[in-house]
Amino acid sequence: MLRIIGRLAFPIYCFALTQGYRYTGNMKNYFGRLAFLMVISQIPYVLAFNTWTLNVIYTLFFAVLVLWLIDNTNWYVFLPVGMVLSCASEIGDYGIYGIVLVLLYKYTKGYQLLIGHMALNIISWSVFDWSYIQLFSVLGTIVIMNVDKIRTIKVNRVIYRGFYPIHLFVLFLFKI
Repeated sequence: MLRIIGRLAFPIYCFALTQGYRYTGNMKNYFGRLAFLMVISQIPYVLAFNTWTLNVIYTLFFAVLVLWLIDNTNWYVFLPVGMVLSCASEIGDYGIYGIVLVLLYKYTKGYQLLIGHMALNIISWSVFDWSYIQLFSVLGTIVIMNVDKIRTIKVNRVIYRGFYPIHLFVLFLFKI
């Protein structure tokens, strides 16, 4: 059940990331905040899941880097860099799937977004032999598409930024 809840939450984080990218006034600080969150989340992530892969914030950091490269470089510069970033993203939680989902949130709307997310899940499920639980993530996209209030909800930034590492530490405590 907790894994399903996580699958519902990830699309919301991807959506929030694209909104943060769109509206940030200082991209350097945005990258810095993500990097800081990525670093402080790694120890609770390793403890909670007993793995040496990198946490999901690593993937989201790479997704923002990809968005920035798309917006600020020519395609012939982005192509080799994008391929390197895609390979590098695979050592993080969600890997290239997370980057593609962020791109879907940035560049598609409505039913294109829903169909793209469903196709991404079906490809991941069939090609990479992911668990069927990943299919639940589409529900997060449906919620985002149908709840206009989610776009205007204001959450205290300390709570928003601290939730991920704190919830990992709580999961670790439950584990022990």
